[in-house]
Amino acid sequence: MPNNYRIKLAELKARLGNGAGIRSKQQLNAFAFFSANLTNFMPAIPYAEHDKLFRQATLNRQWNALDQQFFKREHPFQLNGWDEDLPVRLKEKPGIICTFHTGSYRLINYLLHRAAVPLAVLIGEQAQREQGAFIRQLVTDFRRVAGRRL
Repeated sequence: MPNNYRIKLAELKARLGNGAGIRSKQQLNAFAFFSANLTNFMPAIPYAEHDKLFRQATLNRQWNALDQQFFKREHPFQLNGWDEDLPVRLKEKPGIICTFHTGSYRLINYLLHRAAVPLAVLIGEQAQREQGAFIRQLVTDFRRVAGRRL
């Protein structure tokens, strides 16, 4: 499976990394929203950089969606940077984890569910529409495997 994943990822990077530009009204609207937010919240970023950053953000979003296709009971790849003590600490002293679009919240949910750490997910309306079913299925799968309510 990792080879199939790598092939799909290479295709995704080639498609989104080639600078093909905006091809639809939906992409234009998404870019306008993205660019307006950069201008408003990060005015030091020059407009000339917005397209590159938009393509990078789009790649990251679709990369995360690709990752989602490969989630089953076990994540098929080596994880770097995961602190195995974090679930223990969270069980002892609950906390809040905010990814702020810096990583795949699907992966953190997967890891926390795998470690039987109770959690709640706060996501936007669009993410709920697009990915809510996946998150609910992930919880269902872990409950079934764990044989208990998470």
